[in-house]
Amino acid sequence: MNSPRRIRVLMVTATLGYGGSESAFVRLADFLSRHVDVTIALMAQDYGSTDYSNQQSSTAHPVVLLDDLGVASAGLLTKLMRWSRMRARLRNLKSEHDVTISFLSGPNLLNAFAGTAQATIVSERGSKLYHTDIPCIQKFIWLRVLDPMTYKRVAKVVTASVGYRKEIAQIAGKRSLAKIVPIEGGIDADTLVANSEAMPDHDIVRFCRGQTAVYCGRLDRGKGIDLLLPSFARIRARIPEARLLLIGDGPLSKKIVDICHSVGLPVTEDGDPAAAVFMAGYRSDPVRHFGLCELFLFPSLHEGLGNALIEGVASGIAVLASDCPWGPRSVLSGRDDMVTGGGVEQPTQLENGVLMPLPTTVTALGMWEKEMGALLENPSRRKSTEVCRQAIDRFDISVTGLQWIDLIRQIAGVPTENYQGGE
Repeated sequence: MNSPRRIRVLMVTATLGYGGSESAFVRLADFLSRHVDVTIALMAQDYGSTDYSNQQSSTAHPVVLLDDLGVASAGLLTKLMRWSRMRARLRNLKSEHDVTISFLSGPNLLNAFAGTAQATIVSERGSKLYHTDIPCIQKFIWLRVLDPMTYKRVAKVVTASVGYRKEIAQIAGKRSLAKIVPIEGGIDADTLVANSEAMPDHDIVRFCRGQTAVYCGRLDRGKGIDLLLPSFARIRARIPEARLLLIGDGPLSKKIVDICHSVGLPVTEDGDPAAAVFMAGYRSDPVRHFGLCELFLFPSLHEGLGNALIEGVASGIAVLASDCPWGPRSVLSGRDDMVTGGGVEQPTQLENGVLMPLPTTVTALGMWEKEMGALLENPSRRKSTEVCRQAIDRFDISVTGLQWIDLIRQIAGVPTENYQGGE
């Protein structure tokens, strides 16, 4: 008697780059491939931005480009034709697979409209409702039209955090609540903790000679780091050796430099230790630099979960994170001190760090300044690797990947006892 074949899973995203969602997508594909057959479909090789092209990420899985003709024009007719072409190609691919999973809004919309709703899973990775950089009209169209249409045409919606489930339920309606499944994380915890002890770059070592706070992530308005710069300037006036390490790049880079100059914070791009702020740009495995610092800052205004925050916790240094929608309260909470209710109004010590009010008011910024100054003046002892590993354990792909496998089996209609996947 022949054994049942392995489940065939098609995974769809825009492109493969070095962003948090792209990295989570690749890790999930790698894990799932131990249990099911995985094929990856990309909307284009450099969809959206060549800065995040799949040339900066690799995968051993079969890859299909949904749009391999390129886009010569940005006109509406060209976009509609391109969309129709990708939809038709994806529909054909979906007919050859048992389950299709997509990440991010554009691929999710395409996935939903390519048919076979009963075999379709979409995953939402970051808040649109609270996003600060989406134009109002565009946000209205997504939240009131496109997203509700997407959620009606799929079997499951996987959210990046428990809190984010509330936002999706608000958009999709109460009848869709059973469709929404939060799966938090997908990191490689062992590698992350090991990388926290890896060799840092020389220029960052040279810069971090004084009390240093570090921010790591994309530099855009939603990340909130620009809001803390005047507060940091006042801290620097009291603590001359205080300095700020910014790891990452993005559209706000120039504005951050301008703000630094306006508040009297000298900026360096080569690690000059005489400067107050180091614009270090993109760095591979950034967690290896955190141990040189006293404090990890995560002042985001909105998130899905916050992979960079998990890295901050994994490093073992003190953490300040805003209680933004959604994610930080999940990451900072231990198993016994989960925060409920609305956003915190005062600094709240949790197992893995301090949960802070959003840095959007004078009062809240005063609290951030006080906490930052205190932790730079009197740094806390760095946590052991064992404690750090336990703190991020529940976000490891070995845990969350099995939640995905259970969901895939459910959608594919394959009982666990009859399933022939696995390594």
